[in-house]
Amino acid sequence: FNPLRAEDTHYMALGMNYSTAGFELVLSRKMSFYIVTYYLPSGLFVGISWVSFLINPEVIPGRMTMLVTLFLVLINIHNTIQTNSPKAEGFTAIKSWVIACIVFVFGAMLEYSVILLMLKLEKMNVGPYQSYNKVLSNRCSKRPSSSGGRQRFTRTDMTFFCIFPIFFLVFNLIYWWSVASWRSETWNRYSQETETLVMEELEQQL
Repeated sequence: FNPLRAEDTHYMALGMNYSTAGFELVLSRKMSFYIVTYYLPSGLFVGISWVSFLINPEVIPGRMTMLVTLFLVLINIHNTIQTNSPKAEGFTAIKSWVIACIVFVFGAMLEYSVILLMLKLEKMNVGPYQSYNKVLSNRCSKRPSSSGGRQRFTRTDMTFFCIFPIFFLVFNLIYWWSVASWRSETWNRYSQETETLVMEELEQQL
């Protein structure tokens, strides 16, 4: 509880000056609840989505089911935050975090969708894949024509398996640095205002 600031102890209305009485109530959220309930699970779900890069691209049910399930779980977490959190204009810190996690999982789904599209085009012998499959089939009859494609897609998965954690780490550094800076700035501002009000009261008493 803080006393009212000097400019809040009176106000003008209908050409008359009115005095006000009251106090200022400063509320602060406990971050531990939000970290355990929202931040930690959503971050772990993003990490689990990277496991999809280690699954064979031709195992469509297992890989796609995992990614879609993680995506829907994160959407559910976002809806829960939207329902339980106080209404605020614009993006809050926790909403920005969950949306970023959704984007990372969606990126893994998008990468796998591109791989499925390339596999489909190879089977249909469409465009540049027609000549590519002919070269592979003429190299060795014992080797299946799709082995080169699988190896190429494996390299693509491993590339994204290395890139996504780096991007997520950079995002974490920027995000938590911004949150810590904002909380520190807000707390310092309230502390300075409280000290100013206390000094003003002491001067009035003296």
